[in-house]
Amino acid sequence: MTECGVDALPHWEHAVHEYRKHWRRDEAAATARRFSAETATALRGLGWQVRSPVRDDVPAPFVSLVAG
Repeated sequence: MTECGVDALPHWEHAVHEYRKHWRRDEAAATARRFSAETATALRGLGWQVRSPVRDDVPAPFVSLVAG
């Protein structure tokens, strides 16, 4: 098969779809890490139970200032 003047191997579509699936998951994970509060809000909106992490490097009275 020739696509846009480029030869392609059989089943190339499957390889492209598999790559895209992994890329989308990697991007979703990166977005969740970068925008963790927004991700938690979106998940709660979908019915998930999400809680803020408890960081042990922050004194207890200040945890609510840095979490989520």
